[in-house]
Amino acid sequence: MTRLKYFLFLFLIAGCDREIPNPIINPPVMDIPTTPTNLTVTLGDRTLYLRWQMPDTSSVTAYLIYRADGDGAEYLFIDTSLSLEYTDTNLHNDIQYGYRVSAINSDDVEGCLSNPVFGIPGLYVITINDGDLVTNVRNVNLSLIAPASAMYMMVSNSMDFADSLWEPYMDTKQWLLTSENGLKTVYAVFRDSLANSTEVISDDITFEILPYQYSIIANHRAEVAYSRNIELTISAPGGTSYMMVSDNPDFDGGQWEDFAISRQWFVSTQSADNRDTVSFYARFRDEYGDSVAIEVSDSIILVSSDPVELFDVYQPPDHYQSIQLQWSQSLSEDFYCYRLFRSRSSTSLDTIVVNITDITQTDFIDNINITDLTDSTPDSVYYMLRFYSIYGDSSDSDTILVILQNTQPSSVICFIRDIVYELNDLGNIDLSATIGWSRSNIPDFWHYVVYENTALDTTGAMPIGYVYDNQTLSFDIIKNNVDTLTVYYYWLKVFDIGGQVSEFSLPDSIYY
Repeated sequence: MTRLKYFLFLFLIAGCDREIPNPIINPPVMDIPTTPTNLTVTLGDRTLYLRWQMPDTSSVTAYLIYRADGDGAEYLFIDTSLSLEYTDTNLHNDIQYGYRVSAINSDDVEGCLSNPVFGIPGLYVITINDGDLVTNVRNVNLSLIAPASAMYMMVSNSMDFADSLWEPYMDTKQWLLTSENGLKTVYAVFRDSLANSTEVISDDITFEILPYQYSIIANHRAEVAYSRNIELTISAPGGTSYMMVSDNPDFDGGQWEDFAISRQWFVSTQSADNRDTVSFYARFRDEYGDSVAIEVSDSIILVSSDPVELFDVYQPPDHYQSIQLQWSQSLSEDFYCYRLFRSRSSTSLDTIVVNITDITQTDFIDNINITDLTDSTPDSVYYMLRFYSIYGDSSDSDTILVILQNTQPSSVICFIRDIVYELNDLGNIDLSATIGWSRSNIPDFWHYVVYENTALDTTGAMPIGYVYDNQTLSFDIIKNNVDTLTVYYYWLKVFDIGGQVSEFSLPDSIYY
């Protein structure tokens, strides 16, 4: 309710001829809109695209956009938006802009400003083969233009960037188009040091297979090979008797051989590393030994040792005896083993935990059995998973940090029951009793210790019993020829596997 509506409401009440005894009207409390969250910026040419989220939009009528023109400048209101996004245009490239957003409701009450985000607009361009309209080979050259703020780029044949990875920005790049005839689109996106991504840009080129029947195809025109063993499919018209195949455009070391429609090729570790583009070339001779004036090629990206992803692990307090690790399955067809490494420091991962030769196994429980967590200070364990291929390729996952913490056990409740004083054959008094206690439910339980003293003082208390089963909740004592004037005091402590000990329980006593 606005202030005007509120006073009008009071006026109407005052003008009513029906008496209302002692009316008490409290002014309405204005609702303040919640603050927009997850504000992000996407980069463009003289343009920045803002998007945000709103926890509760029920009372929001608009969003106010504030901008700071330059580093350290004041945030000034520039515009409103009726949706959860805003496009700011006509900006200056290569200048940093800051943005904050607030919400306003139907009572014209403005909420708090969001956290700021920063972005630098710039010119981003991708060009295939210097702007050619047609190519007869899949392997093309990309020219990429981006401002100095660009740190990374990602290139793909699909708009969803499936199977693409971020890589350092470079102004040229060799690229492999998809295999089918027709118009091809190559997409690119860039990212700056603030982790802001650009809008997707693209360029087109038409791929036309030349109208002759000679070809060499790697792995059935797949874009990626997960093995160093490549299957080459070769075609040529009738009358072709010989071929020369090589992964070198100069055919160094190549030899003529009988024509065959299939050829296995091994890509050595000396000729290609992981994620290299490998090209294959073929020449042909007819049945008379004359060379055909044609040369064909195909390319494929060799993925020989992509690292697997070792997933983060959260360990609850007092769960430090075993750690369950999980990772993504390797896609390699040359898989040899996974090797898991562990360390108690971040400087080196020098302990091999396990060697796994089953590619489908993607988890492992490390029974670490730590026994030196004698205080509640968090301790660190580091893990890394290394992949090996049968040809010696290897790659390391990111190192993950697992935090372990051993908390002090809680004290139990001690009590004494079944107390019996009995006269023995010598005319002296024998004592029997049972000491009981509440169960400790800590996951790292080791044992209970029963203490005894003839004074109400834990300093001189001596252990008289050890119980290693946390389900056992009693301990029997028998004393012969006791002095009936002596009072016996009893306490318990709980010990955990990591080396922590509970406080003494409250005492209970036996007296005649």
